[in-house]
Amino acid sequence: MEPPKGVVEKTVRKGFEPKSLVQIIFSGQFEWTSWNRYEIISLADVLRIKLRETLREDMGGIYGVGVRPSFSRYPDEEYYFAISFGCAPEKVEEIQRRRWETGLRKNGFWLNALQTHYLHGEDPGNILKYGELVGKLTPDAVRRAARTYLDTGNYVKVVLYPEG
Repeated sequence: MEPPKGVVEKTVRKGFEPKSLVQIIFSGQFEWTSWNRYEIISLADVLRIKLRETLREDMGGIYGVGVRPSFSRYPDEEYYFAISFGCAPEKVEEIQRRRWETGLRKNGFWLNALQTHYLHGEDPGNILKYGELVGKLTPDAVRRAARTYLDTGNYVKVVLYPEG
């Protein structure tokens, strides 16, 4: 199913619990490279931290924040970047490196990484080069990723309110 083009905003009134849920999904074409996959995941990590800070500290409430990037190669190279609302930004690189180092010791990590590399005809030796990607990440790279993947002229926003 193709996502709609342009800006689509909808309001839904359902349920009775006194809280709302906002979901925003950005989508578009995606060039399948290890750097682009790493860049969009890094953008999600930074955005998750910044949204939590803003929603909790600036708005004074306790909100859950979800930021989930996804990308595909087949049948089309495309991405979806979903943001929903319910360590500091300078810690992102450390967190990613630690997550990767922890993953290296787990069978599930290896199964998923090897399967992905095999499916896409990529060199599985690149799994061990993740640290090089982390070392290349800069604030400018994250800003470029935000301009690329968070296109404010192409998204779907749905807000759920209680019926009452």
